[in-house]
Amino acid sequence: MSEVFIGLDGGGSNLRAVATDAQLNLLAEVQNSGVSANPSVVGLPETAAQISAILEQVLRAIDRPSSAVRAVGLGIAGMADPRYHADLRSMVGAVLPDAQAVISSDFEIALIGATGERRGILLLAGTGSVGFGVNAAGEQALVGGWGYQLGDEGGGSWIGREALRLIVAATDQGIPCPPLGLTIMKQLGIEQPRDLVSWLYGRSATPPVREIAALAQTVLAAAAAHDSDALTIVEAAADALFRIARLVQQRLNVGPDFKRNQLAFAGGLLQQSNPLSQRVCSRLGLPTLPIPRYPPVIGAAILAIEEEKANSRE
Repeated sequence: MSEVFIGLDGGGSNLRAVATDAQLNLLAEVQNSGVSANPSVVGLPETAAQISAILEQVLRAIDRPSSAVRAVGLGIAGMADPRYHADLRSMVGAVLPDAQAVISSDFEIALIGATGERRGILLLAGTGSVGFGVNAAGEQALVGGWGYQLGDEGGGSWIGREALRLIVAATDQGIPCPPLGLTIMKQLGIEQPRDLVSWLYGRSATPPVREIAALAQTVLAAAAAHDSDALTIVEAAADALFRIARLVQQRLNVGPDFKRNQLAFAGGLLQQSNPLSQRVCSRLGLPTLPIPRYPPVIGAAILAIEEEKANSRE
């Protein structure tokens, strides 16, 4: 029976897992949409429940005993903090006691998947935003990734928040709400601007970050239709993402050839052609949208496989 490796990708809004063999042949794939395993958002108990559930789903899909799984590569938003590592290993061990847990971040597995190796520069814009890179010497640089309260400029939560602020600004100035604001109010089922307060703060102790980030798609659609307010937000988001990529490049001391050959995009806002990704490509001098070699979840599986190989050589 061949050895099994599991990759798990827990971004801000979805949880994905794959099982592969050592040659990256796909054995199973599971996706739980609308699920977050970020402990900063949902808390450690919910993180543990979500990770356990998807690992058990993968085991059922491959119909193998847990002992067949040699290693699990995990890239979980919010779990790169070392203080969570012991908890994360315990979560994996509860389902897969014989497997090694290889802990990473959602942005690192995205880079590994996109380039097929741990080298390059990744620009990610999904619910949040982050830039991450590794140069030929193995030096790494991280820019952004501060979360919705401190940063995430150019990401979905930031774009959605800027769109909500259009409604607030129009109300405070006593002017008609712009078309983009009216569209968003209708989308949220809100009749009066002041209803935003209860929508944001009245339902739970945790702000609806994913719902705010989902508004980014409405902004992008409006920008594609040449709405002036949407275009202003998109231009500002593209500027922010460009600055993130440039800062990573400067900190790694890499030149333009590195940028062209090994710059990857990740996250739902940059992986498809849209007004934002087009403008980011233009600012970075990229003729076309970078196409990743593998998705992040496969990057997590690669991480698990490489760690097992390294342990075998020791």
